[in-house]
Amino acid sequence: MGPRARDLGVVIGRLGPGPHNAITDVDGVSVGQATVVRDEPSVARTGVTAIWPHTGDPWRERVYAGTAIVNGYGELIGIDQINEWGLLHSPVVITSSLAIGLAYDTTARWIAEREPAQGRSDVIMPVVTECDDSFLNDARAFPLSPPDVVAALDGASRGEVAEGCVGAGTGMQCFDFKGGIGTASRVVADAAGDLTVGVLVCTNFGARPDLTIAGVPVLPLALPHGAHDVLGYRMGGVAYLTDVKSIPEDVIAGLAGLEVLVLNALLSRPHPLHLSIPEAVAAAQRIGARRTYFTHLTHEFTHAALAAMLPHGVAPAYDGLVIDVVGA
Repeated sequence: MGPRARDLGVVIGRLGPGPHNAITDVDGVSVGQATVVRDEPSVARTGVTAIWPHTGDPWRERVYAGTAIVNGYGELIGIDQINEWGLLHSPVVITSSLAIGLAYDTTARWIAEREPAQGRSDVIMPVVTECDDSFLNDARAFPLSPPDVVAALDGASRGEVAEGCVGAGTGMQCFDFKGGIGTASRVVADAAGDLTVGVLVCTNFGARPDLTIAGVPVLPLALPHGAHDVLGYRMGGVAYLTDVKSIPEDVIAGLAGLEVLVLNALLSRPHPLHLSIPEAVAAAQRIGARRTYFTHLTHEFTHAALAAMLPHGVAPAYDGLVIDVVGA
């Protein structure tokens, strides 16, 4: 698993995280995941994520629970019993939309193997929900199987939680980027002592122009790169355009008021796919950011030699450069 947002300096909110910055920082909560990735006989990018509310059997030691619907679309088996009783009496299982029935059946059987009352003196109906992964996963091939659900149920553990393309998040997308599983926790000071709030998300929503990170809009910018367009981004007062040959007029108009521009400048001579250094200087001066950094450079010049050639406010980037991004 790669670095997390907080490791990269992106701090969300005012409160501090628990030890793992994960839902498992809540006492007793554990998470298990099973990931299915293969290319034959059909493409499978899917999985199962199971959340256990405590270390015991939730059907014997039920916990308070509630539901909240944000966009009103999605299936949750067990929503009525939670709303009626205010209690959770099973793990929460998340999976692919077309596998929700399989996950329910397998979890009900898994409980029955461990609980003699299941189907006799009690009926323990698992809570199972879904997200649609059919854009990246051949859901019509029904790639999940009961052993995958069992692996997630049996594999639940505390501590760090794998994020990204794992479990139910394997085939998800978010704001037209790759989505997946995410988790976090926050510690809240209370008169009775510190309380820990934990969350786990399976992200599968949003259009790219609507993306914000820590309140900063991240706006995609279509830029020509040979026969294809690539994307640059404006993030508040910073723009990142690092693989371009030219910058269209409508994009330039959207770059007004920049604090920092990061721009590619490949060579002193023209190149068919990238800005040359003279072209990049002209683009930087037209955009008018307070500071411009050139990247995507070759070894044609040393860093010092190139820096001496560039006009005021324009400089070559360097390893370890940190740029603070604030909302525009």
